[in-house]
Amino acid sequence: MYVNNDTELGGNGLYILKGLEIVKTISLACVGPLLYNPSNKFVYVSNHDSNTVSVINGNTNRVIAIVSVGSAPMGLAYDPSNQVVYVANFYSSNVSVIRGTKLVMAIEVGGYPSSATYDPSNKCVYVGRIGSVSVINGTTDKVIANVKGAASDIPGNVIFDPANKDMYFDSCNTNRCFIFDINSTTNKVVTKVSVSTYHYYPDIPDIAFDPTNMDIYFSLWDGYGDGYVGVLSPSNTLVTTVSLPYNYYPSDVIYNPSNAFIYVSDNGHASASVISS
Repeated sequence: MYVNNDTELGGNGLYILKGLEIVKTISLACVGPLLYNPSNKFVYVSNHDSNTVSVINGNTNRVIAIVSVGSAPMGLAYDPSNQVVYVANFYSSNVSVIRGTKLVMAIEVGGYPSSATYDPSNKCVYVGRIGSVSVINGTTDKVIANVKGAASDIPGNVIFDPANKDMYFDSCNTNRCFIFDINSTTNKVVTKVSVSTYHYYPDIPDIAFDPTNMDIYFSLWDGYGDGYVGVLSPSNTLVTTVSLPYNYYPSDVIYNPSNAFIYVSDNGHASASVISS
């Protein structure tokens, strides 16, 4: 397992775990999100401050290439149909395309892209930006649609729901957060769900899909130090929120298929919460 020591703020090391033991640390510059490519068994790591992506050989756990991309690379997505990796570059407002260890091209999307997700049902890549989502055709590498969310100062996340083959995108403003259900056939918003009310500068750092109950879990915190994990049902209804201690800043959310638990990292206390789904 590969673990970034600070996905939100950018740490400087990548930990390699076997079970519960750290077996190796790789020193990298301002580590961001990472992605595994099953076709070549490489691990791709975005380096936010150095405008690069490090490529690690998964067999040897050695850095084999450093690829220069756009300014402030963040989210990554793998397209298995053409075996390329897409990199959202926040400040250069484009998406870099990497094949193996080589930069292939850059696609202009505008508006501070921060996340990327591949949709296997239509072979498109959805790129989360501030207040909207750009849709890239994976065959032509052209932007074919831009889907508007709420007016936002915070970049949103994008996740694919294999149960209904829709994309979900979050968008927050100064006091509210919303999650949008995007039909991947029409690339239109079909549902807008308010998931917070009158919080002070709220943010949704991450969202995850749980295939056991078809729910979507999202982390949320605000400027007052309040934080919780919300649960969105398959009918796009906010069914519950899991309260967290004060000054707990929930960040990454991941589903563990081996035990059907949801794991939520805490940026403020270097810990994690475990939720039974």
